Amino acid sequence: MKNRLQKERVNKIKKTDREFIKELCDEINPYRICEIFDSKSKMYKEAKLIYFNLGKNPYFKSFKNKIMNGYSIIGVSDYEKSYIFDNKYDSKSERIICASKTINLDLNVLTYLEKIVDNKKLEDQDRFIEYLKYIKKSGYNLNMSTSLLERISKPIYKKIWYKYILSFIKYEVLDEITERNLIEDYLLTEDEYRRAKEILDVSVYREEQEEQFYVVACLISKAFLLKQDKIDKKIKLKKLLEYSLNRLNIYLEFELYLMFMYLMNDETVQETFSKIQNISKKSLEKIGNISWDILHIRLIEMQMISDLKGGQIVFHYIGTKDIGLQNIININPLKLIGFLDGQSIMVREKNIKDIFFDEQMGVIFDKHINKANIGTMNYKEIFTEISSEVEKLVNANMK
Repeated sequence: MKNRLQKERVNKIKKTDREFIKELCDEINPYRICEIFDSKSKMYKEAKLIYFNLGKNPYFKSFKNKIMNGYSIIGVSDYEKSYIFDNKYDSKSERIICASKTINLDLNVLTYLEKIVDNKKLEDQDRFIEYLKYIKKSGYNLNMSTSLLERISKPIYKKIWYKYILSFIKYEVLDEITERNLIEDYLLTEDEYRRAKEILDVSVYREEQEEQFYVVACLISKAFLLKQDKIDKKIKLKKLLEYSLNRLNIYLEFELYLMFMYLMNDETVQETFSKIQNISKKSLEKIGNISWDILHIRLIEMQMISDLKGGQIVFHYIGTKDIGLQNIININPLKLIGFLDGQSIMVREKNIKDIFFDEQMGVIFDKHINKANIGTMNYKEIFTEISSEVEKLVNANMK
C-alpha cells in the first residue's frame, strides 16, 4: 500500500484548488475572505479550513502557545488567531464551535516522567511537575504519537518502553498531580492495561514514517553539501530546488523554506541549524536528528487534518524541552490548514519566494506542476546515495 507521503506527492493539488487557496491567502480583509470562501467552496462536497491570521479570536484565548520552565506547549501556529471555515455554514454567521486541545509529549518529556514514576530524581523536578500539573489543569488531552515517532530513530528495549507507556497512562488517569501520587503504586484497571498494551502493539517500525524521514533527510543532506560549495548562494538555492522537484519529485514548502534560510546564512536559523553549519564526524547523524525534529511538526499537522476530516476540531501541540525543536516550530508558522474534499491543504506564512525566486526557478517549478506522475519513488535508495556523498565529504575533511 502506498504511504501518505507517496499519495500526497502523486495527487498534486488541482489548479482550481490552488487558485481558490491563493485568492483566500492574498486577501487581507476578513469579511472579503468570508465571501470568497462561501462563494468558491460551493464547488466541493466538503471543505474545512482553519485560518490563523485574521486577528485574535476571543473564543480561543485559552489555546495560546506557552513555554513554562523551559518546557513547551507549542502549536504549529498562533491558535489564538484561529477562525474555522466550513462550507456547511455561512462564514459570517455566529455558531457554536466545539474544539479541544491535545498535547503530544515527546520522548524527552516521557523519559523525565518515567524517571519520576520510578522514584528517580530530576535536576529540575519541581519545575517539571509544575509543567505536568498545568497541562492537566488546563484541559489538554494527552498523546504520545511524537514519542512513537522518535522511538524509530532511538531504539528502546521493549521492557523499558513498556515502563514509559505505563508512566504515561498513570499520568493520564491521575486526577491530582503531585510527586507523591506519581511515585506511589497505582493499580491500573483492566481497561487501562488494555490501552497500554494497544500502545505497545502499535509501537513498531512504520514504513510510512521511515519514508517521510528519508525524503526530508535527502533534502537536508543536499542543502548541507551545497552549503560547503564555493558558489554563489542564489545558485545553491536553484540547485536545491532542482534536486527537490526533479530528483525527489516533491515540493516540501516548509522544509525548502528552512533550507533556503540555512543556505542564505539567515541569522534566524543560525542557532537552530548550528549542528550542520560545519563539517564534523557526526554530520550525518546530526542531519538525521534535524529530520526527525521536522517530522514532529509534520505529524501534528497531519493529525489536525485527520481530525478535521473526522468531524473534530483539535488543536495539536508539542510538549518538549528541546530548544532546537521549539525554534523550528516558530520559524514559519501555518497560515492555513484543512482540506478540500479529499485534498489536504497547508499554507505557511512565508515560502521560498520570500527569500529568492527568479524566472529560471519559476520555469523549474511550472514544469514540476505540469509533468505527469512518474510512479513510486524509492527515497531510501536516494538517501543511501546522497548520504554516501556526505560521508565522502566528511572523510575528506577529517584527514
